[in-house]
Order: sequence, then structure tokens, then C-alpha cells
Amino acid sequence: STYLDARDIGPHFPNDNVVSRGLIVNLDDSAFICFDRDLLRWSVAWTGGRLTESMLPEVSYREFFNKLSHVPKIAGNPVFGNGICPGWSSKKPIRQDIRPPSQEMEGSHWGPLPTEYGRWNGVYVHGNRAVLSYSISGTDIAELPGVIRRDDQAIFTRALEVGETSDTLFMNAAEVVGGSGGYTDGTVGYIYFGEGKDSVMAVGIQKNGADDASVRFVEGRYLDIVVSPSAVPRELTVFLCSGPLELLEGFNEELQSARIQIPDFRKGGNGHWPGKVYTRGEIAPDTAAFVTDILTLPVPNPWKRNMRVIDMAFLDNTTAVVSTFEGDLWLVDGIIGNLGRMAWKRIASGLYEPMSIEVHAGQIYVFGKEGIIRLHDLNGDGEVDFYENFCDLMQEPPESYAWAADMVFSEKDNSFIIALGAAVNARPGITRPIMTGFRAGSNHSGTIMRISSDGKRADVVATGFRMPFLGVNPLTGGITATDQQGNYVSSTPVYVVEEGDFFGVPATAHRNDNPVAKKPLTWIPHRIDRSAASQVWMTSGKMGPLDGSLVHFSFGKPGLFRVLVDSTSQGLQGGVTTIPTKLSTPILKGVLGPVDGYL
Repeated sequence: STYLDARDIGPHFPNDNVVSRGLIVNLDDSAFICFDRDLLRWSVAWTGGRLTESMLPEVSYREFFNKLSHVPKIAGNPVFGNGICPGWSSKKPIRQDIRPPSQEMEGSHWGPLPTEYGRWNGVYVHGNRAVLSYSISGTDIAELPGVIRRDDQAIFTRALEVGETSDTLFMNAAEVVGGSGGYTDGTVGYIYFGEGKDSVMAVGIQKNGADDASVRFVEGRYLDIVVSPSAVPRELTVFLCSGPLELLEGFNEELQSARIQIPDFRKGGNGHWPGKVYTRGEIAPDTAAFVTDILTLPVPNPWKRNMRVIDMAFLDNTTAVVSTFEGDLWLVDGIIGNLGRMAWKRIASGLYEPMSIEVHAGQIYVFGKEGIIRLHDLNGDGEVDFYENFCDLMQEPPESYAWAADMVFSEKDNSFIIALGAAVNARPGITRPIMTGFRAGSNHSGTIMRISSDGKRADVVATGFRMPFLGVNPLTGGITATDQQGNYVSSTPVYVVEEGDFFGVPATAHRNDNPVAKKPLTWIPHRIDRSAASQVWMTSGKMGPLDGSLVHFSFGKPGLFRVLVDSTSQGLQGGVTTIPTKLSTPILKGVLGPVDGYL
């Protein structure tokens, strides 16, 4: 998962090609595509190097204070691309961004297509292949991307299962800017370009029973695949390549002879990370009111993965699941008791900064820049086979510091509460600055939102944050929050959040009624906490004098604080006191254990 800047990659490529929620599919060791999960399109296909190493998880691992992340670009040679419009449409071709004004910010649209138009369902992992699942106007489509190597050329393939449909479907297969004419016979289409028409973009189809599918050359610029209505599902394969004219002979031969079979992906595939890694933890001596045990990480491990743990949740009474900044999920057993033998099992990978994990009704939910993903182990081998799009209605811009910061499940009203960071102008990005200190971001940047239990509804609760983190009281459903000191946030605040609140950052107000900023319970001085993180309510009855309190985490100190709340005739006010702990690493998140009730 990544965002991607595919502008300025060549004179014959569309220049309006930015992806906020991209899925990079490795077709082999030097052929790649970027699938835009918002617009359901192939944004760009290329060969050679993968991506520039410029994302924050990459640049900051060995240089902790290196924050100069950039939006990634392709590191190879582009083959073809498509501009910002839906990858598919029904009834008639669509060549413009159809997302509504509510998703527009400073001239760019962010977030998914309207649900009735199309929806990203998720990605199945089957061995070393990925099967993309999405729907267009209610028609389910499964797609297996691939590549065929023929001498020095790469022929990209899209093997498709198209469900029954009452409307004609159109795929925007390829776009060539400044072409010099084209040709199609219904099964194959070409667009010529370059000096003397010495280069060609070729698109062909194997109908595989979809006899009414065809290739069309449109407006001197586009090659479309047209799929007619049908009462039964069908299969077809699209072939695409671009380069010198002489490649056409090989392209046509492969189009006639190659046969691509979509695997039985719905039953799961072979695992990727066999075995477990065992570590021994450290029990703290019982000589203080609060002690800190150490859960030793599985480093090194057979897959040479770095591990910066962001969040954790309990899958059952004895097994926890943790996420890492590098995009992995691990199960860990043995964290109850003497910590003598902890077993770590890697279960998922490829996520972009999965900042939050929640377990609800026995299922794992992960919140990152992709949105909220629900994970499925289809064959019981202990690894995730289906990364389901549970909810992507929150708008995520292609900015490295517009964090998908926090998610907490509220048992009280059966919903997910999420916090989205603002696009801080100090970090290089794509969108234009909206005011000093901030880029445009999206209409959801710097907000707290409520996601319904079925993932089909997303409502803004409060706005005006810079970089919020959450606390949700499981007994009352009450929401608290912090914000990080910086532009427009003079110090670290602790907030009580209610519907319709505004918390002071003008760029993320997302309203025109000139609201008054709500005051915090308390300000924490910068020297005490220079970088706030999330919060946990002590409701287990096992935390001694902290029971019933709100505990605030400091990433910058690092440390823990007890939040004291006082109700007066003037409203709520409060303060914090330090909880004496010895912590060797910054703290972002926390959870109460289901068995011992400890933090």
C-alpha cells in the first residue's frame, strides 16, 4: 500500500496522475502496476526499479529524526498509464473525475467513488499473486494482474471474472497523449505515437467465452474494453504493451497462444511466513507501585523485518495481535505469566503505516491510510488471505503526515471512532498550501469521525485538530482526545470531545460559521509532554489507585500521565500528574489485558 506521484513521467503519459490509495502489485522482480483503489483504475504500469525509497517508514528507521519524507515515484520505466478518471464505467464511458464536491479540496478530489458507481472490496493473496476484488454498478469483478516476458518486452495482462450485468461496462484500459492515429478490429487495438509513428500502444483481448467483448479506439487517445450485458458471469483476459513497432509481432503471438487461469483464490493460498519466532521476556522486580515488564521483540527474524510496534489488541485471552510501522501484523502468544516463551507469528504484510488495531467479534480490524481493513484467514493456516475493505469513506490525501492516527471501537454505541491528522505543510507533499503551516489535505483532515458498525456510514464528530489521538470510555462511550503541539496548537491539550466541537486549527475547521474553539481540560507544558499520543480509560478494576482514571500517553517524553478531571459551575477543567514508570521507548497506544486487567 502506498500513495504515488505518477506525473511528469513522459510526454505521452497523462500528467494528472496522482494516487492517494495505491496498491502496488509486484508481477515479477521488475514489473509492477499501481492499482488506484479509490478510482478502480490501473494508474501506471512500469518495468525496472520499484519505487523511490522516500516514505517515512523507510527513511526514518536508521535516522530517527529524519522527517524529510517525499511522495514516492516510480523508479523504473513507465509502459502505460491512465489519468484521473474511473477505471470502469457503466452505460457510457466516463473521462472525468465524478467524485462529488464534498470530496474536493483545493482543486483535487480524495476518497472513493460513490458507492452506487463502484466500490473497492479488497485484495486476495494467493501464493505470490494478488487478486483484486471490486464492483462496478453492482457487478462484481475479480482481476488477476500479471506479466508475460518475451525477449526484452513486458506484456501486461488483466485476467478478469466479470459477474452478471444488465448494463454495458467500459474499461479505460490505456491512454496515450499526443498519439498519431490508431486502429482496432474489435479484438486488438493500437495507438501510434512518437516521431514517424515508430512506437505503439497495443491492447488486445482473449474473450474466453465473453464473445461480445471488444476493443475500441476512442477520441484518438483511449483504448477501451467494452463488455456487453449478460445474465451469466464471464471470463476474459486483456493484454497490454507499449514500445517500438516491432514488438507487435510478439504481442499478437502471445495474444493468440497464452492462457491465463485465475486460481481458486476464495479458499486461500499457501502461506508466506512458516514457523514462529520465540523470545523470552523480562519480568520487572516487584519493588514499585507500578512496574514495567518487557516483551522482547522477534528481532532478528527469518524475513529480516524491522519492528517498530505501533498498536496491539487481544484476539483472545492469551493471544495479542500487534502492528508495526513497517506494515506487518504479528500474533504473539505467551504474554501472560512468566514470559519465559513468547511465540511470534507473522500473519500479514504490505500495509501502509497501520496505526491502529481493534478486535471486534473475533475479527481483526486495522486502520491505516487504506482506510479500515478487516482481515480474513480463509484456510486456517494462520495467515491473512483476504484484506477486505471494511470502510474507506474517510478521505485520505497523498500526504505523508496526514496520519490515519487512531481508532478505538466504542462498545457503548457499537461504532469505530477514528482520528485523522492534518497535512502539515512542513512535510513535502502534493497538494497546495492552504495557509501557513498546512497543506490542503482533504475535507476529513484534522477531524474525529464515527464509523458505523457495518462500515457503510462515516460521520464527522469534531474538527479543528492538528494531529489528534483518542481515548474512548468503554462504559460511557465518552470521547477524549489529545493534539500535538505545533502550528496553531501552542502546547499539548487534553480535550473532552462532543458532537460539533471545533478545536482551534483554522485549516481543518471544515465549516463556515466561524466557530469558537473549545477549551481543553488542561494544557500540558511543552517541557513536560512535547508530543502527545493516545489515551486509555482504566476500567478493569485491577489498576489500583488509577482505576476509573484516564491515562494519557506521551510519545515525546516518553511517559504516562494520569488525567484529573474536575466538574465546576464553569464546566470541566483538569490537570495531569506523572505516573512513575521506566520506559525505554516512545509510547503511542495501550490496551488493558483481558485476563489480568493490567495496562
